[in-house]
Amino acid sequence: GRDRTFHVGLPEKRIVGMISHLAAMLPVADGFGLAAQLAGRDDVACAFVGEGATREGDFHEALNLASVWSLPVIFVVENNGYGLSTPTRDAVAVEDIADAAAGYGMPGVVVDGNDINAVRASVEQAAARARAGEGPTLLEMKPFRMRGHEEASGTAYVPNALFEQWGERDPIARYRRQLVGSGVSEAVLDAIDVELTETIDEVAEWALLQPEVESTLELEQADVFAPAPVS
Repeated sequence: GRDRTFHVGLPEKRIVGMISHLAAMLPVADGFGLAAQLAGRDDVACAFVGEGATREGDFHEALNLASVWSLPVIFVVENNGYGLSTPTRDAVAVEDIADAAAGYGMPGVVVDGNDINAVRASVEQAAARARAGEGPTLLEMKPFRMRGHEEASGTAYVPNALFEQWGERDPIARYRRQLVGSGVSEAVLDAIDVELTETIDEVAEWALLQPEVESTLELEQADVFAPAPVS
């Protein structure tokens, strides 16, 4: 896509294209929550933001409005310990971003972001609360970023010990161990891995074989400006 995958939405899956992966999407979530509330639907809006963006005004404004109007919104903060390359401990005076929720009269929950079951349970609880008319929830997921902030950056600023520590908590490997512990056989999980790999390879191959994107100035301008009125 012209704006890369961060800005691609899938309306049929109810995924809204992003304005930015910073705090600018949180007020948008308030808008969707208000729309659902006014229409009498039990929809719940969910917006994601990194811990670095929680220092932006949009974050606090969105939480305040959602709380005052009891909007059905879930605010998810992905706190991986680094806002781009700045350690969170050097930029935030508290250990948990979830503490900010208290200032806006909503629950703030710290979640192990590398535990799939914990993530799912916390979201289900927050959604049930929103649908019951009890307002928004702030969920602070604490995972870890094993790669750079984006494709062009490295990880030289991260101590190697953290990679070793968090590598043992890889969410997929961890969930696999949980499934095996609950009685699911390794053979069944191996078959799922093979099926998923084949599916991804097939889609990737299809994408690579597509013709190069071509455009014109007229087509690009048509995406920006409305057609001139006919007199």
